[in-house]
Amino acid sequence: MPLTNYSLNKYVAQELADLKSPIAKSIRGEFPNLDGWISTFVLKSIFHFTLPADRAALAFALLRRAQAAIEDYDEACTALGRVVGRESTVSEYFLALRKLESSIAMLY
Repeated sequence: MPLTNYSLNKYVAQELADLKSPIAKSIRGEFPNLDGWISTFVLKSIFHFTLPADRAALAFALLRRAQAAIEDYDEACTALGRVVGRESTVSEYFLALRKLESSIAMLY
């Protein structure tokens, strides 16, 4: 049974029921090779250049976190779209919130 607009606004999040369009837009399209970042880095590390171990570890950590931030942000945008479409409100809202928090943590 879906919650009323009053219930959504009062007990879940202020003005959640008033959300009419996604406020976050996907940025994944701006990174067409996102899925290959880490494997490309590993292969280039093997065949094209050699980094000192500490720099390679830092580069790998930064790439991994950047990729995770973009992926989590994209998943948050998708979840917010489902909230706006009222496909699933409460669970999707909290999924979007968790993914946004994760994205911010990965950027930190």
